[in-house]
Amino acid sequence: MKADVASSEGANNVELAILYNDACPYRTPAQVEDARVRQGIDGFPIVIFWHDTVDDETTFLGKYNFNNDKGTEEVFGFEEGDESWEVKNNTGDRVLWKSANYTGDDWLNDFEARYPDTDPPYTAPAQLAEFATWMVSVDPTQATEDALAEPVTIVNGENSTTFTNDTAAYRKARFRAELGNYVELDSALFYYLFTELFLMVDSRAKNMFPSFIGTSLTEEVGT
Repeated sequence: MKADVASSEGANNVELAILYNDACPYRTPAQVEDARVRQGIDGFPIVIFWHDTVDDETTFLGKYNFNNDKGTEEVFGFEEGDESWEVKNNTGDRVLWKSANYTGDDWLNDFEARYPDTDPPYTAPAQLAEFATWMVSVDPTQATEDALAEPVTIVNGENSTTFTNDTAAYRKARFRAELGNYVELDSALFYYLFTELFLMVDSRAKNMFPSFIGTSLTEEVGT
């Protein structure tokens, strides 16, 4: 039973999670196998009263969402080799994909493993670091203007452009051309539009769970 203490979403919290799961055009491999598997928590809004049988008094305790927990891995269809990370803040450079530095333990202030859910906690950042390295490499705000080791021709649709320097335009072109290699596009685009429509842009960092299917980004990446 989850009470909204620091926010005011109330019933919208779980109802939007249900809508997201039902409307998203992307289905994870586990969902394809079993329609009961979900991409987000499930539940329903409730109110709770407590009845004191001694004094025969009833007290309203509050409104809650009666949810399955985000740690119930079987609900989400995770399998060995998958990873899912909870974003812990809205401000860190790693959370904003401005840094791919996963040395030491400082990165654990930004991400916490939801799957595998182990004791002690799972702390292997290889897939996160691989994805972050690509994200940083296509960040136009970090373009160096330096000459590339060799000219790079990027094809987008029917157009092709050859770049000789690490410019913002080069990085934007790479992002557009390579995004599908790292992200499930139906999932990512739907998530972006959903959070835009329902004024949930804070969920593009905090409350987002980057999830990796399989043991390598070269296989498949889900968002």
